[in-house]
Amino acid sequence: MTFEEHVENIKKELGIDSNLQIVCGEDGARDYIESIREKNPSHAKCLEDMYLKSKNTRGIYPWSVDEDLILIKSKNYIGTLAHEMRHVWQYKKAKDKFCWSEPCRNKFKEYLDKMIYLVSEKELDANEYARDYCKKNGIGEFNRYRCKAHINYICRALFRPWILLCFIWVVFVFLLF
Repeated sequence: MTFEEHVENIKKELGIDSNLQIVCGEDGARDYIESIREKNPSHAKCLEDMYLKSKNTRGIYPWSVDEDLILIKSKNYIGTLAHEMRHVWQYKKAKDKFCWSEPCRNKFKEYLDKMIYLVSEKELDANEYARDYCKKNGIGEFNRYRCKAHINYICRALFRPWILLCFIWVVFVFLLF
């Protein structure tokens, strides 16, 4: 399947309307960012920092800037496409369940949000959807999202108080002996 066919397939699976704009490549992202800079310089700066300057970010759904936009660095990142499109579905179809909020806060809160975000319900759900989509369509990114889903489960489990206490106790006992 082509990238565009994957887009249409995922839209159909998730019931996402056709207003969604997907911008591929850094040049396209730069053009988009420049087009909003005059109207909203803080959003433009936020997108530059979160997307263009990040070496680890493959794609982003910047809902606070435009709820019908996905920026993705390559058409080869089908798993990332599925992941970000799942975020669109979450935002539009299940907003209350996944607790969406505004990005780009002060630095301390931003770092705290990043740690919490990695184990959030919305990130776990998007990773699981990307994993399942890649597996179903024989896409090599499946392993990337399979690992992410497992890591999410482990981290979420560790944040549950009784499991966290057990984990600390095991580490403490292990260090004593």
